Amino acid sequence: MNNILKKKATALCAATVFSLALLTACGNSRVAEQEDLKAKGIASMQAGDYSAAAASFKEALSKSRYSVGDEEIDLTFYLATADYLAGDKADAIASLDALTDLETDNANACFLRGSMYLLEGENEKAISDYDAAIAADPTDYDCYIAIYENLAARGQTDKANEYLNKALGAGKDSAKDFLNRGRIYELQGQRAAAESAYKSAADKGEGIAALYSALLTAEDGNTEDAVNDVSAYMKEKKKLTPGENLLIAQIYGAAGQYDAAASAVQAGLNDAGASEDEKQDLLRETIVLYEKQLDFNAAYAAANDYIAAYPGDAAVARELTFLSTRKK
Repeated sequence: MNNILKKKATALCAATVFSLALLTACGNSRVAEQEDLKAKGIASMQAGDYSAAAASFKEALSKSRYSVGDEEIDLTFYLATADYLAGDKADAIASLDALTDLETDNANACFLRGSMYLLEGENEKAISDYDAAIAADPTDYDCYIAIYENLAARGQTDKANEYLNKALGAGKDSAKDFLNRGRIYELQGQRAAAESAYKSAADKGEGIAALYSALLTAEDGNTEDAVNDVSAYMKEKKKLTPGENLLIAQIYGAAGQYDAAASAVQAGLNDAGASEDEKQDLLRETIVLYEKQLDFNAAYAAANDYIAAYPGDAAVARELTFLSTRKK
């Protein structure tokens, strides 16, 4: 869902090399000011002061002048999330309206706005935005699953399952497709179909499918067998990928072995080759682990730090609202 297109509208007139140098210096100054204000806004978000955060992001955007690029798009996501968490829901949606007007296929903006509409009970608008997010990348299984989880959390089980059924028709028959179909079947409660899909993925060379099967075993309550499967898997691997560490953390978490789960998360985060998406998933798992231990203060702090780094995650923004009522 990282389909952000870079668009700039810039006018530049220069008569001399000297004037060009001045313009460059001004541009650098503007970027530095934006970065300072963005950092200030993130610090306010981490402190739970969302109104102050929104003010900083607005000021940063005001420095943009005639340039609309990746930094401005990023700031708009921060502003929308800060506004929403501060209770300024209309402003949050207006910011995302501006993004979708600029980029009609911005899946991130459509998904986040749809999630905000859903939380406000505007279901038709939410579904319209979710469909637009899917249309931007019809094979993004994570998007289908995120939509399913959001709808299911609001009690819209039938509509949620429609998106899982759509996901089953996405893609073809690659190892990745089978792996993701296994995830979908698992959410649908079709355990046998999930196991079959994971086996097909493994047969096609997707080794990590063994960990998905082990997680399925753990979620079925056979935690001892699942942990044994993890031990066997780790013996065969010289080095684990961040994605493998995430699944291992989830298996240990399901088995109640929270220290081992936390170690797996940290190992993934310490991997210099971890992608930004992988880091995001690992940090999200940290919140889940704290919640499983009923440590709502730590979960709230972790969620606050997370949303300051990844403001477009509507599910965690929703969870942050819940955690604010449980922390001491």
